[in-house]
Amino acid sequence: MAAKEGERDAAQRLALQSGGQAVAFVDYYLFGRVAIVTHTEVDPAHEGRGHGSAMARQALDYFREQQWHVVPVCGFFAEQIRRRPEYLDLLTPDCRRIFGL
Repeated sequence: MAAKEGERDAAQRLALQSGGQAVAFVDYYLFGRVAIVTHTEVDPAHEGRGHGSAMARQALDYFREQQWHVVPVCGFFAEQIRRRPEYLDLLTPDCRRIFGL
């Protein structure tokens, strides 16, 4: 996974690499210590192989390492958290309530 450098108020991207190619990515905005995840995408040539789930797990691990909270605006990303309750601690109680997580 590689992080793309970006301005503080610009979208940032984490990418999952396989065979030297980016096969999936997560876009997010960082506000203080809160990562607002807006989009997750898998390259169409690599769909159906679990890359989206792997990308979400790696992004969540990265956010945890940074000690950031997460706001999963992206529906796919929110569903990945729903399926993996070990990441619920990354969401504030209000965020869990709003997103039903």
